[in-house]
Amino acid sequence: MLNSDSVSDTAASSLCEPETPKHYSQRRFVNIDLIRCLAFFLLPSIHFFMYTEFYEQTMNTPLMYFMTGIRTLSMICIPLFIIITGYLMSKKEFGKGYFKGLIRILWIFFIYKIFVCLFSKFYLHNSTNVIDFIKNLSRNTEYTWYIGIYIWLYMLIPFLNIIYKKMNGKREKQGLLLASIGLIILPTFCNYYQASFPDIFSQFYPIAYYFIGAYIREYNNKDKKWKYFTLFLISLIASTILNILVSYNNKFSWNIMNDWRGFENAAMGTFLFIFLCKLDLSRIPKKAEYVLKKIAELSFGAYLCSWIADSIFYPKFKELVPDIPERMKYYLIMVPLIIVTSLILSAIANIIYKLTYKCSTAACVRSKEVFYNIRQNKSSAANEIPDVFSSYEPSNGNDPGSSTETIASDNDIGISYSDNPAEKINADNEAN
Repeated sequence: MLNSDSVSDTAASSLCEPETPKHYSQRRFVNIDLIRCLAFFLLPSIHFFMYTEFYEQTMNTPLMYFMTGIRTLSMICIPLFIIITGYLMSKKEFGKGYFKGLIRILWIFFIYKIFVCLFSKFYLHNSTNVIDFIKNLSRNTEYTWYIGIYIWLYMLIPFLNIIYKKMNGKREKQGLLLASIGLIILPTFCNYYQASFPDIFSQFYPIAYYFIGAYIREYNNKDKKWKYFTLFLISLIASTILNILVSYNNKFSWNIMNDWRGFENAAMGTFLFIFLCKLDLSRIPKKAEYVLKKIAELSFGAYLCSWIADSIFYPKFKELVPDIPERMKYYLIMVPLIIVTSLILSAIANIIYKLTYKCSTAACVRSKEVFYNIRQNKSSAANEIPDVFSSYEPSNGNDPGSSTETIASDNDIGISYSDNPAEKINADNEAN
């Protein structure tokens, strides 16, 4: 889940039209498109380590050290996506129109599931039927676990914004931010070293990242950008060294420190986000801006479709390169290949989405018009009174049974009819 010259949020991130930050006027905020593209490019990188069996290798070679650094950097993709959401959606309010934004994400998700069903049946030759398809809609398979998290966060956003707006001034908002980080992210560091810090809230890490994005949007105008780039590099190097030391002479340890909710990714993601937001991209060529915009628009669908690309290429790649350490050298081939293929599939899905959404919208509008006309006709028929009050004038006043009394006409009692009931309704409206 919509895109115009103003800031747009698609989702990986945010699937309804957000407001443009004040200090960027009506110009599309290209920096957010850049960050979203970067976050999407890092996602296939994470999957590369999973499919090439990186986690089965011993951490004792220079190649493994280098790949650990790439893996450490790649893990900030999910934090970046959620921080983007907080940045763009922090002004949204509760209302009927807000929740319509879920239509796009659910629609694309449904189209993607159809893709997966067809792919599984005709390419993977799996037995798939309608019942399996319906069951699969509710399962966290084929990288759809993030969709559940996003929908959960999307439903909470108006209420999180109420909490954030209730904070009076910068100091209270800093307190809210520190409380979120302290309750959700800090335990990932303390508890790894056998501390007993309560971590009951650690699963709510999207809320902490959301508040980080909201805070950056409001208070990101003073400090120099290179300060944050330096902090990002320091945190990346320190996190990489820590991951190597923790896993030295053993298999790579995917633990709470370097997980999505870990303090490593929180620090790196925040510093890099601020740095990229502060970049001056006002002179970027229009073609480059257009490319960033289109990739950003397709990033959500491309993330989902990357499972199909992975299922096509990695089995064959593992057959061609059976040696696991040797596979690491193909990083710059496999990851771009997956990215391009995923974007192509996403573009196809996006075309189907636009066609089906346009047709369904037209059908809904037409059905509303028909329903409205039916209601109007029924209302007109109910208001139409039989002409039983017509005047009676006897031809001969002396005729037996004749009446010399004058029967009230329609106009006398304030009733006026026309052959067309709609004219009656229009006349009443004008009188009112």
